[in-house]
Amino acid sequence: MLILTLTAWVPQFHPPRCTSDPSGQQVRLTPTTTQIAILILGLSWMAVGTGGIKPCSITFAIDQFDTTSSEGKKGVSNFFSWYYTAQTLVQLTSLTIIVYIQNKNWVLGFGTLGLLMVCAVILFFAGTRVYAYVPQSEAYFLVSHKC
Repeated sequence: MLILTLTAWVPQFHPPRCTSDPSGQQVRLTPTTTQIAILILGLSWMAVGTGGIKPCSITFAIDQFDTTSSEGKKGVSNFFSWYYTAQTLVQLTSLTIIVYIQNKNWVLGFGTLGLLMVCAVILFFAGTRVYAYVPQSEAYFLVSHKC
């Protein structure tokens, strides 16, 4: 998110909007190879981060419940309901409010997302003391790592 924010903020990381040629005609400049490389780097890191978080978040959260008890099973059911409700609200927000902010100012839009991401990371690490850690079983290790 930081790299994408910098591509919008730092003038050297993006081409100017447009310029006038000698005849007074507005001409749009193309981005340089370095500007394209920085943009691709930022988008690639976003893809890697999203690919690493999305599949792991649900399974990590389910490990917080004791699925052998009826109370744990009810907790898992409630978790899925709240998880997908929260995902829907986040998508609704990102597709309306964040897009509106980015239409006004790209730097502010990316900066807002970056700030929210920093808050999420802080909240994640603040909860590490209360997380339930499930030890990896030897049977799982043998099944998942066949030669």
